[in-house]
Amino acid sequence: MAQKFKCKYCGVKEDPENLVLEKKEYTRKSNHKDGKWKKGDVYNVNVRYHKSCYDKIQQENRDLDALYDEMKRIFDVDKIPESFMGLIQRIRNGNAAIGYKKRDAKKSRQGYPYLVIRDAYLERENMIRWKSQQWDGTTGRFLSFVLHYYIADVIEDVYKRYLRKESQKRMKKDVTQTQDYSFDSFAYKEKEDEQDISDML
Repeated sequence: MAQKFKCKYCGVKEDPENLVLEKKEYTRKSNHKDGKWKKGDVYNVNVRYHKSCYDKIQQENRDLDALYDEMKRIFDVDKIPESFMGLIQRIRNGNAAIGYKKRDAKKSRQGYPYLVIRDAYLERENMIRWKSQQWDGTTGRFLSFVLHYYIADVIEDVYKRYLRKESQKRMKKDVTQTQDYSFDSFAYKEKEDEQDISDML
């Protein structure tokens, strides 16, 4: 029996021919205690996905890029610190809550999609720009302040609107599929005239 491999995204095992193979390159962040590798060494890892799961990942990467670009524009910076983007990814995965006060912290069970986080920043753009003119601390602290106060204040409402919109899309798609008839099968066929004597001529 051929070896089955697990999809990195959903965790379901499949035959290799049913999975997309992606080779990822990583860099060692530390030295191996027995000297098998050293910090800075590059190594490759084979990762496999279902085609549908791979498409979802590609879309998520595009959504993350869109969020990153909007954040740079709103905060008027050339780069968002990697540590802060790591926090954004944990929020996306549902591993981190938004909000400084525990009772006010908001955490979705499966995380907030990147599109929702982006829309929350867009909704608070004017307020962020106004506050940035008064801020005299570091960029990193300002990013955290905005996330845990301004974004935390609106993200749940943005998420609910997102869910309603997605639900409406699914309903519309279902209705469209139900009404997608092949009208060719209903093409009108002219009934032959029983009184037509042309065939007798």
